[in-house]
Amino acid sequence: MTFPFSIGDTVKIKASSETGAVRGLSIVASGVTSALVHYKAADGRAQECWWETDVLEAV
Repeated sequence: MTFPFSIGDTVKIKASSETGAVRGLSIVASGVTSALVHYKAADGRAQECWWETDVLEAV
């Protein structure tokens, strides 16, 4: 299994259009890939959250 993104890539959260940098990558036994994304939320707060990679897109 390969990841669609690399650490340091800029990605967009499809549901909110917020963008941020990939800081970590994870794969679980079921094969689901996730990325830890550091981004600025719509309300201005700095956020860091794990997202499944299918809800992200490269910028």
